[in-house]
Amino acid sequence: MQFTLADAYNLNTGNVFAELMKVGRDVRKAAFRDPEWRALAYADLQEGTTGMKPRWDTFEVSESETFPELLGRRVSDIARERGSSPFDVMCELSLAEDLGTRFRAYIANDDIEEVSHLLTEDHVVLGLTDAGAHVDQLCDAPLPTDLLGNWVRDRELMPLERAIRKLTGEPADMFGFEKRGYLRPGNFADVCVFDPDTVAPGPQRRLRDLPADGERLTAEEPCGVRHVLVNGTLIRRDERQLDLEQWPGQHAALT
Repeated sequence: MQFTLADAYNLNTGNVFAELMKVGRDVRKAAFRDPEWRALAYADLQEGTTGMKPRWDTFEVSESETFPELLGRRVSDIARERGSSPFDVMCELSLAEDLGTRFRAYIANDDIEEVSHLLTEDHVVLGLTDAGAHVDQLCDAPLPTDLLGNWVRDRELMPLERAIRKLTGEPADMFGFEKRGYLRPGNFADVCVFDPDTVAPGPQRRLRDLPADGERLTAEEPCGVRHVLVNGTLIRRDERQLDLEQWPGQHAALT
């Protein structure tokens, strides 16, 4: 998850911090400047009363125009160097650039052994969603390419054929999508052509094109995904996404 202290959703698990999110930006900044409030909020977060205690050793600086030398560094390491708490460091960096400093943190599902077990469990179906929320903090779009590149090719967790079925036939069967999930005559022509040797999520980038100048994360440049057809319509060709306005909107079946 990527976030700023202007909207630190993942820290709302602390009661003190959650109360601050109910007030305006100027009041929040005043609290971030107050050492007593910071100590109170940090102690409350450390209690982990909601079961979501922050794992400060996973927090790192991901975007900063004022402190480019800190990009990629763990907040806990910076805190040790300064003799302060990780939360103090986040407040100080954020205040220095009007809450624009962006941090990255692992919230869950970073235990390789446990995730490996879930991915290979017969009764577990793949899926990631937050119902469209927090699109400026989360981007789940690379799930298929991460499975095929990271887990199948690099970690050799399962055969490629099984991974493809988990991405296609299994969810189609579970949701009852007729003529989807399988390459068969008469089915809708949903086809993805990829290179198993190079497939990977590719870069993420931040766009500001939502209403009210809202931001979102996108990952529309996957590696190794050659061609994609949806309902027989070519939407990606030779690893390049086609212009949406050029889609003919046809619904073709495999013949």
